[in-house]
Amino acid sequence: SEHADYSANPSSSGLSQTRGHGHSGPPDDLGEDKPAQIILKKFPSRLFKGQKRSFVALWYNRRDWLEYSVKADTAFCFACQNFGTGDSVFTKTGYSDWKHAAERGLRKHEECGEHMESVAKWRERVKRADSGQEISTLVMQAVDFFLSLFEYSVRKDLQLEKILQTIPQNSRYTSHDIQNELIKMSDILTEEIVHEVSDSWFTIKVDGNRDPTGCENISIVIRFVADDLEVREHGKTLANTIITELRRIGLNTSKILSQVYDGASVMSGNHGGVQKILQDRLAREIPYVHCFNHQLHLVVINAMSNEGAIEDFFGVCGSLYKFIKKPTIAVHYKGDTLKRLLEQRWNGHRATVTVVLKSFDDIFSLLSEIDSNRAFGTDLRIEAAGLIRAVPEPSFEFIGCFVQKILQLASECVAQLRSESEFNNIMGQCKVTERPQKRKRMINKSLQGYVVEETVGQEQSDTDEGGTELWRLFYSTLNAVGEEMSKLFSERNSELMTALQSLDPNSETFLDVKHIKPILTLSNTEIIEAEFVVARQFLKTNMTTDNETWTISRIIKTFHSALEAMPSVMTAFKHALTFGASTAMCENYFSTLKSVLTDNRLSMLHQRKAHLVQLAFERDLTKRFATEWKEAVMKRFNSGRRRLQLY
Repeated sequence: SEHADYSANPSSSGLSQTRGHGHSGPPDDLGEDKPAQIILKKFPSRLFKGQKRSFVALWYNRRDWLEYSVKADTAFCFACQNFGTGDSVFTKTGYSDWKHAAERGLRKHEECGEHMESVAKWRERVKRADSGQEISTLVMQAVDFFLSLFEYSVRKDLQLEKILQTIPQNSRYTSHDIQNELIKMSDILTEEIVHEVSDSWFTIKVDGNRDPTGCENISIVIRFVADDLEVREHGKTLANTIITELRRIGLNTSKILSQVYDGASVMSGNHGGVQKILQDRLAREIPYVHCFNHQLHLVVINAMSNEGAIEDFFGVCGSLYKFIKKPTIAVHYKGDTLKRLLEQRWNGHRATVTVVLKSFDDIFSLLSEIDSNRAFGTDLRIEAAGLIRAVPEPSFEFIGCFVQKILQLASECVAQLRSESEFNNIMGQCKVTERPQKRKRMINKSLQGYVVEETVGQEQSDTDEGGTELWRLFYSTLNAVGEEMSKLFSERNSELMTALQSLDPNSETFLDVKHIKPILTLSNTEIIEAEFVVARQFLKTNMTTDNETWTISRIIKTFHSALEAMPSVMTAFKHALTFGASTAMCENYFSTLKSVLTDNRLSMLHQRKAHLVQLAFERDLTKRFATEWKEAVMKRFNSGRRRLQLY
């Protein structure tokens, strides 16, 4: 805000917008780029019921939006004047009820929603102006950058330079409209993907993400087996419904084999979810697979919520990350860089635990040094002292090793852990830092022969030599993980997973038609048992033992000619490669979106953004625009009304 004597003229540079929204009334002595917070030795008085009242300069305190007009002897709101959309006394005629200003007028105005929105816009404008991120600035920077790149390319290419000198200056094809037309040539890329999918069965993977502009982006990835027997995954950011967009670009929705989303109710709902609506509209079963990465993450979260000790463990890990990343602490830390605990990524928990366990000694030494060194501030020493109490607990390293083991095995059988030898193995990995011995609590003698899973009014002793509490924690967590896995993996999906396993050449049930049947029924493929018997014997005989592992992809490439004579077997193998399990490719798409959506591009329209992201993500296909697709691009571009005929 601006504080000045009345003799000073308010500044009037670039932040001005239309004042008063077209109404006459607001005086011309109000601020333009800052509120005119004028301070007079004595403000004019008005008579209110026999008492003189005047504007008070103290009202400026904590109200940087307030400004005063000497000419009108009224108060105005700078934010609402410049960034508001409605009319009020603070924007039109000015407020002058000095008797009730502090208790009613000013307070009521600053608490209304329209004022808060105007202030937010004002703050954003000031922030952008200070950092050079205003739209006008960014547009000029983008134009200059594009033209600079163009001129640089011209200097390197003599033929291009000659063309530029001879063509009309009003037909240089460097405008933003021409850019958009060229970017829209990504439609050729989409057509190529559709042609590549052809009549193949495919899986759709969908995920959503909100970008920095607040726009919700939807990524649809198509997974299929191409004619060259390679597994492909292509994506496209789409704004409308899945079915409409798939049909619009020319894909046959009757060939959808499975659908993979996250577990959000809008996607997975049994009645109104996308997966259910898709099946209803297409009038057939299309298995919905809850992304396995998300499922594993949910297992971890639920295990934490069921066990307070594990929740506390990750809480300490999060506190260690926040504490050690402080600049004054980070310079003294010699261990591996701690990872941030990402709630939306299940593998973030494993990365966090791995680093904490690996750098345990470095972390403890750092905390001890800070706790005992008065050179560090009081707040840091208090925080370090609290972490020191938590880190050396006997259970801390045990829980760390235990959780790391669960996350490492994750989707494998948790039953492998259910053994005393595994418990002792985890316990043996712990090198617990000793703490001063406390007085041992006495345990109820009637409970000594049992594993106690509920609280009994007292905490378990840290010095419990039998490790009873750790045993309880061990089995309780395994039970929680096991139950969660059972809930998340439905019976139908389990059948399909069994079918996929039976198509794995390393499986004991390899090509067992009884197990493979569920995946073939999805496409109404005729099952000929004799083909599977012959194929099993043929492959077992011809799959030579070498250093390279036999996979489904390797089998259909190596024995393609022979398998073509057994179509139901070939179809089963292709279905196995096509079937989806994770939305990781969608997340890769959003990573591309993040790199494309730079500060200079925040204001571009959604359609342009979608085309740019697709071109960046499908970079292998995009390279063809300069080679085999060059003629198609020129031909399509020239199909419009052009001053210069380029083709």
